[in-house]
Amino acid sequence: MDNLKITVDFNKEQIIKIFRQLNTAERKSIFAEFKDDIYDFLTDKDVINKMTTIEYNNKINEAEVAYKKGKYLTSDELDKEVETWM
Repeated sequence: MDNLKITVDFNKEQIIKIFRQLNTAERKSIFAEFKDDIYDFLTDKDVINKMTTIEYNNKINEAEVAYKKGKYLTSDELDKEVETWM
């Protein structure tokens, strides 16, 4: 049983919904146990690792231009947007 692997088929929205239902202690416990796996899943690490430095810098520049034009969401606006996904 040392090599036991459990596969769970959840999408990101389902995981976020479940995570929000937990209390703070439960969230901390789960995150501490699986933080690397959770981070990789939520950030799609394989895609990020394939980005070149030039692509990364272009993304940063695009984000800065968008921010200066007022094209961004506050955290409250983002929370409201996420709620519409569920």
